[in-house]
Amino acid sequence: AMPKRSSASDSTTSTAGDSTAVAANDSARTANDTASLSSILNKDKAGATTAAGSKDTNAIAAAEARKKYPIRSILYIPEELASNAGPVVGYIAKKDTAVLNNYLKMDALRNKLPNNVKFLYGAEEKTDRRNPNAPLRVYAIRTSTGVEESKLEGDRVVQARMDYNPVTGKPEVSMEMDATGAKIWKKMTGDNKKGLQYHERFFEMKDSLDKVAKYDKVAEMTTKYEAEKKQQQINLLNKENTIQKLSITKQKTTTGIIGGVFLISVLFGGMVYNRNKLKQRSLMQQKMLEQQDILTKAIVDAEENERRRIAGDLHDGVGQLFSAVKLNLNGLIDRITIEREEDRFLAENTLALVDESCKEVRIISHRMMPNMLLRSGIASDLKSFIEKIDADSLKVTLEASGFKDRLESNVETMLYRVIQETVSNVIKHAKASRLDISLNRDKDGIVAVITDNGKGFNVQQRDNFTGIGLKNIFTRIEYLKGTIDYDSAPGKGTTVNIWVPVM
Repeated sequence: AMPKRSSASDSTTSTAGDSTAVAANDSARTANDTASLSSILNKDKAGATTAAGSKDTNAIAAAEARKKYPIRSILYIPEELASNAGPVVGYIAKKDTAVLNNYLKMDALRNKLPNNVKFLYGAEEKTDRRNPNAPLRVYAIRTSTGVEESKLEGDRVVQARMDYNPVTGKPEVSMEMDATGAKIWKKMTGDNKKGLQYHERFFEMKDSLDKVAKYDKVAEMTTKYEAEKKQQQINLLNKENTIQKLSITKQKTTTGIIGGVFLISVLFGGMVYNRNKLKQRSLMQQKMLEQQDILTKAIVDAEENERRRIAGDLHDGVGQLFSAVKLNLNGLIDRITIEREEDRFLAENTLALVDESCKEVRIISHRMMPNMLLRSGIASDLKSFIEKIDADSLKVTLEASGFKDRLESNVETMLYRVIQETVSNVIKHAKASRLDISLNRDKDGIVAVITDNGKGFNVQQRDNFTGIGLKNIFTRIEYLKGTIDYDSAPGKGTTVNIWVPVM
């Protein structure tokens, strides 16, 4: 016996469509259809009973039944389903569900079914769900209020509910159908006089659709093949283009590398050439400077030697002569008697001039031989030099600091000569009444500042620097690797700034 209540999982079922059942509009036509279904089912049942005696007869009867009743060829309706009220209305193979769905869309059945009945498929047991050949149950459920004139009213499904199965995790539909509804359904499945015609038309349509589907499949595969072929051609062209681009890129890269190496070589060669040229130029300049230093030193040394020679001649020659003249003149004055006062004044004046000449020769010789005087350092010797200047005509001040240690002899001599020549120029040309000398020494060098309040001169005129004395000053400063700067203007005095590095 079939169970009275069953469930259909929506993962193993499919609906026949929203428009699978359309109610009949004519009650007379409904009565005729019901009689026809009963007649066909009874006739089919009688034929099946008569032929139950042999297997061949049963096979022939089954074949005839399939031709006459096409739905019965795919839908199996056991006898007990007619007397049991429930949702199950028959059994069908999985492969025939699509065929049944198409039958249910035919007008012959749509006019006999209420519009609120839906058909679902489901396996009988859980084990059947895993078996692809297991038959499916066919369920009829009520979805909405049907038309009262329909053969199978929606209210024949006396109870229906939707629930959630916690085991499968899917919704399930449960329902019950009364005995009358089950009997009407059974009669409806056999009361299809035009079933064979619809069945044949269906399979013709199915064959046509299959052919169209095959043609579509062939066209689809042809299109796909052509597309793949074109894609392969495109890929091949892209590959060739890529290879060509890579080849061109490689060629350009190789050319660029060669050009870069050549350019780098040229630049490196140029750098080496310029470096060697600069090095040679630097060496030449160094040699020229060395030669210039040697020449300057030679000139200075020659000048100093000449000064020493002249100073020696003055001191030993002229000085001695003036001393002898002074001695003889004194002896002459003592031996003779000078009666006239004018003659005595002349004799004494001459003796004074000789004595003054001796002193002047001594001073000149000492000035020309500073090494003989530079015994206590440049600051002390400059002080001694300044004290011999007439204070009535020119007031001179000297400030010196940082000279606890002696300088090198040549530095002291050169710097002494520069300051001496500068002071001499002030006495000769500036017509100044005041002269200030500042001499300071630090770790970097010696700074000398000589300022007078004389008439000044235009430093922009180069003719003012053509004198022998100024040239000697520049030569000595250059020899000492120092600097000298003149700041002067007409009527504003002159300031001379001298810097000499400490060797």
